Amino acid sequence: MLPYLSYTLFFAAAYLLAGNTNLGSGSSFSLLYGGRLMTGVYNAYWFVPVLFLSLCGLAWFSSSERLSSRMAWIMLGCYAAAHAVSMAATARDVEFALPLNIDVCLLAMPYIWMGSLLFRMKDNLRGIHLVLAVIALVMLVAADQAGMESFRLDMKPGLYTFFIYDMAVPLLGMAILYKASLWLTRFAPLSAVLSYIGRSSFTIMFIHFAVLIVCKTYIPVLNDTWKIVAAIVLGVAIPVAANFVIMRIKPARMLFAGTK
Repeated sequence: MLPYLSYTLFFAAAYLLAGNTNLGSGSSFSLLYGGRLMTGVYNAYWFVPVLFLSLCGLAWFSSSERLSSRMAWIMLGCYAAAHAVSMAATARDVEFALPLNIDVCLLAMPYIWMGSLLFRMKDNLRGIHLVLAVIALVMLVAADQAGMESFRLDMKPGLYTFFIYDMAVPLLGMAILYKASLWLTRFAPLSAVLSYIGRSSFTIMFIHFAVLIVCKTYIPVLNDTWKIVAAIVLGVAIPVAANFVIMRIKPARMLFAGTK
């Protein structure tokens, strides 16, 4: 949570120095309330408190022998409750905006738990599982594109109304990414580059929206396609460079990376 606070204050101070009194997110209240109200450069910041609170919740469930033995049922209950809240809001065309998006923790905890189960099963994953996962995912995407289904999973605004798809798509995606990552490790130079980018992912998450906003504002000479390409490249390259500097300065490392 320390990097979350540090980056929030850093960009808020930058906006104030630039004469922008709404701090780039509507108001100071939006920054304090967090969650869905955070926009602009803070657009992805909702994820950090949700991750922190979800890990705390999972740690609490695991600390009790009675509860840990029923973890599968507890996670299924959280998953069902999350969908019930989202479906109720969608049906009434209203949007819950709870502080720090704490309602999203109901869905985040089952996802983290399923990810840990997949990791434990990693040695049993074979090439055939990857092929089947790709086929299943392609079929789901094709059904969505053909209009047979209209699938959308968006955790920030709390939109998750497909009970089966919302479990199947992330699981299939995780299996594919895991096997693809193992395959990429065979190529040493590429693996080293991707590994460093992966270790910079926290910094990328905090900075990339600021880079996107700058690209959109100050690169008018590029057409839309090249502007997107430039935003993607710079949105990774600049945060990776910033992370390189941050990790070599102890106070910055503590404030913006949360490590000693």
